[in-house]
Amino acid sequence: MKPLRKISATIIAALSLLTVGCSKNNIAETDCIISWGGDETIMENGIYYTCANDDGDTLLCYYSKENGRVVPVCGSPSCTHTSKRSPDCAALVDDVFGFYPSGDKLFYFFNNFENNSIDLIECSSNGLNKRTVSSVENVFIPFIKSVKYGSDYVLLAYNIMYEINAEKVELDLGGDVTLELDKPKVLVKKIDLSSGDITTLVEKEGYNASIWGGIIEDDTLYYAFSEYTDKLEIDPETGEYAGGLKREDVYRYGYYALNTKDGSDRKLSVGYDCLAPIAPCFDHFSKDTVCYSMTNEKLYKFNANSGEFEYLADCYNASSNYTCDERDALFLKTPDAENYTRYNFETGAFTEISRRDCPLGEVYLNSVYIIGDTAWFDYTADDDSYCMGYVDRNDFFDGNFDKTIFAFDMNNLRG
Repeated sequence: MKPLRKISATIIAALSLLTVGCSKNNIAETDCIISWGGDETIMENGIYYTCANDDGDTLLCYYSKENGRVVPVCGSPSCTHTSKRSPDCAALVDDVFGFYPSGDKLFYFFNNFENNSIDLIECSSNGLNKRTVSSVENVFIPFIKSVKYGSDYVLLAYNIMYEINAEKVELDLGGDVTLELDKPKVLVKKIDLSSGDITTLVEKEGYNASIWGGIIEDDTLYYAFSEYTDKLEIDPETGEYAGGLKREDVYRYGYYALNTKDGSDRKLSVGYDCLAPIAPCFDHFSKDTVCYSMTNEKLYKFNANSGEFEYLADCYNASSNYTCDERDALFLKTPDAENYTRYNFETGAFTEISRRDCPLGEVYLNSVYIIGDTAWFDYTADDDSYCMGYVDRNDFFDGNFDKTIFAFDMNNLRG
């Protein structure tokens, strides 16, 4: 079973290169921009991520593939990167996500639970000179779905499933003051990186509502939204859905296009039962994405022109046996299949490759991040440590792990 430390990761951005030592950063230019909803930014030649030091502090670190080193993102030469001896360390962070290097700056989000806000932070590329660019207010326990940066803005998609029980707070009864919403809210905010101005692009609600992705092309925001048409209640004794309804009876999923100038919203696809998005780099949204049916365990490719989902292939448990980039997909057709199936999006050809164990440890297909010519992946080592490694993209899709390289331990500050 995959460790719980990293359920997902918000991954976003252009290539950055942090040189040896804490005080200097050299930023390289590339077009490798992907999105996510967690505490990592994975690029072709390096990774921003958070981990714990020996004192249990959370540190923002950077791993450089060029020199194979991990360094805390802190520009103070004498810093110990511990709260006990260096409480002002720039790398000491908590509840942060969505890191984005841009020139000599670094942007990221901070879940400010004290103020019930999501704050966009800007700092120097070495972590110093922090300031709050903007704050998304009145956000209680948000579930971040995706972050996508443009040249001068960032799109933040999130769900709100709880609110504060004002009556309980007023009566000062103590205990849990959270109140689960009957219909969760989903929102997409656009934030200007310079001015901090916030524009609400999408705001919806529905039973079990959720939102995915978001990309702007020609002043149009494309995004995915799902909801239930009825409230599904669970029988506490049997664990079954009460009232005779099943998930596939009420689950609806669709793609939408919103005109960012006049606010008009149109649905590109009409409700399909129990489909979940399977896209390149997960939340890296594209209009020609692939979806997985939880009802019949099949992959469907969305045709943006017709608005229809077209059958692609059988797939067993896409949540843990599927990965892809813009060129290829790799998945398992059946639980007992001897080989993985590789699909080329350009040629439409299917080929089979051997299922080979990585010499570093067990690789999780749902935790593979393919950027440019590099395939990064999470794995469990023989000592049960949870690590990140990488291999050439072509070797990965050929099932060849002979040249895999250990990068870092995701739970400990060591490289």
